[in-house]
Amino acid sequence: QKTLVHATETLKLSFGTVDGEPFQILNTIEPAELRVWDFRTSHNPEFEAKELLKEEQYKVFNLEQGPLYRFGLIRLSESGWIWFWFFHHLIMDGVGVVKLLDRLIECYHNSSIEPEKKPDFTNFAIEDAKYKNSNHWIKDQAFWADYLNGCGVPISLSPVQTSISDLTTSAFTTEYLSEFDFLAIRDFCNENNMSVYAFFSAAMVVYLHRLTGTMDACIGCPTSI
Repeated sequence: QKTLVHATETLKLSFGTVDGEPFQILNTIEPAELRVWDFRTSHNPEFEAKELLKEEQYKVFNLEQGPLYRFGLIRLSESGWIWFWFFHHLIMDGVGVVKLLDRLIECYHNSSIEPEKKPDFTNFAIEDAKYKNSNHWIKDQAFWADYLNGCGVPISLSPVQTSISDLTTSAFTTEYLSEFDFLAIRDFCNENNMSVYAFFSAAMVVYLHRLTGTMDACIGCPTSI
């Protein structure tokens, strides 16, 4: 775990404000020790592990103090283990998790090697700040202002301007599909050679159209590079 965190600068980030504007902060604190739970003597290890994972999942991250990740190892039996990790979406997305898992597997099979270290985040932040104070930035702003001139007002599910979200309050909500609906969606995706993500993305666009009447909807998914 420590090797992984040392080589992944996004895991060292926290967030603060300067003059009312949010900034990313790269911390130099040492990674926390790996937490381990042992449920071998429990009457129902699987249930205990499920309750623990639910508790860990819904704990609210402190954006200003960090860390914005949680790792843990749960022992169910002599040979049964569960490894878990949770991240705040500000520092990690689906693509990033896959890449981080590749690094973890590499470290697990060969603990003597250091995982590949990505470009220094501090240098990236410095270059980005220089860009935002350059003539290039001004030209880019003018280009996009002209290019997007005449576009309609972005669609919204509410005509009322919402307030800033309270980041100290958990916003998780969970809904469960029936087994019948799950199997129907899975079979439909298999028959049409599409992913479940693509299915629900299309459903969301249809839903937005019915609510707003708009014929153009642009959606996206954040990824890391």
